[in-house]
Amino acid sequence: GKTDEELFPAPYAMISKAADLKVLEKGLTTKEELIAELKTGNRDFYTIKTPLFSSNGTIYALCGIAMDISKQK
Repeated sequence: GKTDEELFPAPYAMISKAADLKVLEKGLTTKEELIAELKTGNRDFYTIKTPLFSSNGTIYALCGIAMDISKQK
């Protein structure tokens, strides 16, 4: 229930919102590796965002998954 700006520093929030808009406007799935500079230190995330379509084919939301891959990196 929080916005990107409430969860992440400004640079990461801007990247996340840009990916959201790409998904919602173009109907594309995005896959990205991002480094978030958090108060507790830098963390590496792998994110996937995909549109959710209604029965009539319009996009009504997006689904996003972010995995912390810092240990693997």
